[in-house]
Amino acid sequence: MGVLKGSPFSKARYLDTLKMMYQFLNKVRKEGLLSAEIDVEKPTESSIFKNYPQFLHDHHALDFVCDTLRTAITGGVEPFDMDQMMDWTWKCTTAPPWQPIDAVSTIADALPGLGIVAGCSV
Repeated sequence: MGVLKGSPFSKARYLDTLKMMYQFLNKVRKEGLLSAEIDVEKPTESSIFKNYPQFLHDHHALDFVCDTLRTAITGGVEPFDMDQMMDWTWKCTTAPPWQPIDAVSTIADALPGLGIVAGCSV
C-alpha cells in the first residue's frame, strides 16, 4: 500500500512543521529553555502544538521532537552530541521510505521463476 498510497509528507506539512518549530524555538529564546518543559511533557496540552493537529496525530514525529527537546532541557549534552543522538534515533526508529518499493521489486523479480516452475509442472 505504501507504493500506491504515496507519501503523507507534502510541502504544506513540511511548512507547518517548520512554522511550529519556529514558534517553539522563539518561545524558548524569549522565555528561556525551562518554559518549554510543560510543552514537552504534555504536548497535547501545549498552546503551540495544539495549533498543529497533524503533527499531534503523528506519534513518531511527536515522540521524536519531544524526546529530543526533553534531552535539551535537562542539559549536559553538547550540540554535536545532540545531533548525533537525533540522527541515530531517527535511523533506528524509522523505516526507509523506499522499503515498499523494494518489496514490490523483489516480488516482481521472483514472478518469472514462479512461472517457469508452474509451467514445468503442467
